[in-house]
Amino acid sequence: KGDAGGTPALVEITWRQQCATCHGPTGKGDGPQGPMFKAADLGREDWQSKVKDDEIVQTIKGGKGRMPKFDQLPDDVVKGLVSRIRSFRGQ
Repeated sequence: KGDAGGTPALVEITWRQQCATCHGPTGKGDGPQGPMFKAADLGREDWQSKVKDDEIVQTIKGGKGRMPKFDQLPDDVVKGLVSRIRSFRGQ
């Protein structure tokens, strides 16, 4: 097919290029820009247990606080990012 891994690869690239600079490689808010922007620790149990997947989607697409919106991302990539964020839970 020639899409070099397809959606999972795009999710990985998107996380590294767009998210990890603030949220860090494992979502702890410890990326190089994280402290400056007070990036959230996405693995926190209290946050993970109350936030719904569609709220995470809205934040990714619409931005929140100092986080810019990423409204150009394809839906399947956004869904992959939500799964990745969920994987940080309790780490």
